[in-house]
Amino acid sequence: QTFDKLCHIEFSSDRKRESIFVKEGNYYKLYIKGADSIIEELLDESTPPAVLEKSRYFVNLFSSQGYRTLFIAMRLLTEEEYEDFIYDLNKAQSEIINKKKNMEEVYASIEKNLTLLGATIVEDKLQENVPEVIKELREADIKIWMLTGDKLSTAYNIGLSCNLINS
Repeated sequence: QTFDKLCHIEFSSDRKRESIFVKEGNYYKLYIKGADSIIEELLDESTPPAVLEKSRYFVNLFSSQGYRTLFIAMRLLTEEEYEDFIYDLNKAQSEIINKKKNMEEVYASIEKNLTLLGATIVEDKLQENVPEVIKELREADIKIWMLTGDKLSTAYNIGLSCNLINS
């Protein structure tokens, strides 16, 4: 299949999601990935409960094993919806006052009524010798902080695997 990439909305820690707009033939599509709690709030009411529950199950299962987890969703758009979005986005980007707030409002206007496609996991590999270095720093009584936007269970398991915390 061939897709034309139309527009991309970057991931940010505030938004906790990333979106891409593509055109496939005559269809305009918005694909979005992000934190399950954020994407779940943006889902269409007609999302089958069984699909949502199964996706939640896998996100919880794999995050408890230290994997990074995301929900993936999409929305079909009309050409008019996409063109209106681009018009509003260009207008918001040209604003001097409240530019960021206006852009967020434009993003929110299109990133809704999503269809859940499922969940995905990624295994983050630690750099070489990270657990050993952290262990030595802790033994030297040097305080170390970990700042993360991950689910608590993911952060906990990463903390264990890199010797930042112990059982």
